[in-house]
Amino acid sequence: MLGGRLDRARVLPDPGWVRVRRVKHSEAELRALQSRIGADQAALGRDGFQLDGTYTDTDRGVTVAQFITQRTDGQRYLTDRYGPLIRFELVARTPFREVCRTPSDVTGRQSSRRLEVVLVGGLETRIERVLVRERGGRVEVGVIAREPNGGHLLAAKTYTATATLSRRLGNRRVVSMPTGRPVRRARILGPPAG
Repeated sequence: MLGGRLDRARVLPDPGWVRVRRVKHSEAELRALQSRIGADQAALGRDGFQLDGTYTDTDRGVTVAQFITQRTDGQRYLTDRYGPLIRFELVARTPFREVCRTPSDVTGRQSSRRLEVVLVGGLETRIERVLVRERGGRVEVGVIAREPNGGHLLAAKTYTATATLSRRLGNRRVVSMPTGRPVRRARILGPPAG
């Protein structure tokens, strides 16, 4: 203290890297809008919007809402409902998509035409079908899986399906259809003893 005043040079030195900028809308205001959108999920769903996530963008002074919807009027709808502080982000047009995946595991016998195909996916994943392409000394296997668009639970579940070959597997290699590489956990058993 100098003469009853605070010596600011010692208490609050200027570090040189602190910048203060005035914003039109506080983070609390943007978070309140974010909470309001979260509370409106059921109503948004009835109007054709599946909420996938929200976040605040304090630099732009907006709350961003991410949706899965087939509607094309997302920004206008949200602005009419919540005002000018909302921004619409389209995640996907449909809740699910079909993708060709590499099997997690394939089990078969050289003497058999059947392959057991395993895929590890999320809780909402589903095997639609198994694709098999037989070419010379190899068998290509792909799993057409139905997977959710947008965010989903990070929990694993194992799915199993059976594929039938046109002839016995024999000594052919089992490879991934999407990558062309050998399936990492292919267990091909020899002929049964006896």
